[in-house]
Amino acid sequence: MKTKKALLVQPRIPWPYRIHLGNQLMPPLALGYLATVLMKYDFDVEVMDLNLENLSWNEFKRFLTSMSFDVVGVSATTETARNAYAACQAVKETSSDIVTIIGGPHVTFVPKEALRTGVVDYVVVGEGELTLAELAEFLLKGKPKLDRIKGLAYKNNGSIKINEARPPVESLDDLPIPNRRVLKTERYPHPGVVLGSRGCPFQCVFCSAGAMAGGRFRIHSIERILEEIQILISEYGARQMLFTDNTTTVFPERMIELCRRIREADLNIQWFCESRADVVTPELLASMAESGCQAIQFGLESGNQNILNKSKKNITLEQVETAVKLTVKNGLLPILSYMIGHPNDTRRTISQSLAFALEMSNLGAYTLPAIMTPFPGTQIFNRSREFGIEILSRNWEDFGIFNPVMNTKFLKAEDIRSFYYDAFEQMNKSILKNWTNMGIQGTNT
Repeated sequence: MKTKKALLVQPRIPWPYRIHLGNQLMPPLALGYLATVLMKYDFDVEVMDLNLENLSWNEFKRFLTSMSFDVVGVSATTETARNAYAACQAVKETSSDIVTIIGGPHVTFVPKEALRTGVVDYVVVGEGELTLAELAEFLLKGKPKLDRIKGLAYKNNGSIKINEARPPVESLDDLPIPNRRVLKTERYPHPGVVLGSRGCPFQCVFCSAGAMAGGRFRIHSIERILEEIQILISEYGARQMLFTDNTTTVFPERMIELCRRIREADLNIQWFCESRADVVTPELLASMAESGCQAIQFGLESGNQNILNKSKKNITLEQVETAVKLTVKNGLLPILSYMIGHPNDTRRTISQSLAFALEMSNLGAYTLPAIMTPFPGTQIFNRSREFGIEILSRNWEDFGIFNPVMNTKFLKAEDIRSFYYDAFEQMNKSILKNWTNMGIQGTNT
């Protein structure tokens, strides 16, 4: 049987977000998992990150022609959805015989939209590895039947067919280690990306992470995490690791054990992660600091307790303040992200958020304002009328944490934009003031 050739594509991030991204570009680890699956079925796989390759669409089509791919798979977040569809369009303009597959968090929640573009053959809904494995077998052998592949959407005689949902992978260690070589990991300024868990056990109304994983939260074993870190050190010289889990510290005792194992293995790494204010303890933070942790991001979300409660964040402002103080005490940088334009935000509550963020900045936190965005899959998107919001755009490039796309019961989009700019300016001033007090030279960026 002739070996089939597959290309996996990471679409280009739109320019407004590329500016904020700066030099923080990281390997698309999800494509590394999927490449490993296809290789198991003897596909010859290449990965192209269009954020690395400065190609026009015509140049992209010439590349496709020169390589004669049989299958092209494209990943899509909401911000990159337009470019993901454009990539599929370029594929079909090159050859209608090339099979196009699209997956990712955006199309998981709007699979019909993807299929109605006319340039997508299959949509992988939810986690992709097992669904792609069965689809690969179908493309090679004509079995299993399409309607038996869970987590797949496609057209059947002109009608859209969405198969039964596929449960998330129960044991993450059953998945092969992602192929970082095919990702060209060495080309990235930050190659050390590790995923220690999937899903989220929480139900914040503004986040789709829980829905993406069917409300499930699963973890890799400590042995598996250490193995991947060792690979990144030995093969790519990485000494800085970013854990891309939604919440790395859901189980504090497990985190403490991982930190102990990192120290015992003398890995000598610096690492960064996301956490929640309600799980940090002195013991946890001390263990993290001793194993090389440098910074922890916490979701503050709002400086008004009532807004936090209505957002189902399930934390208190007192917990946030305690977490910041403990993090600083242990020599770590606390990064606080918060949002402006919650469905119930008013001028007063936004002022309270800014005031609380400035308090935390004075305690040593780095605070990051963002704009509340109703991404597909979130409760505020699915139940927009109930939340009293008016979503103003369906141009997905407009959706992002730097641009308002909704009116709320109390605020217009332009009000939200104005508050965001004001918060950003005040945060910059606060950061520069704190740097000056510490004798650090900086520039206002």
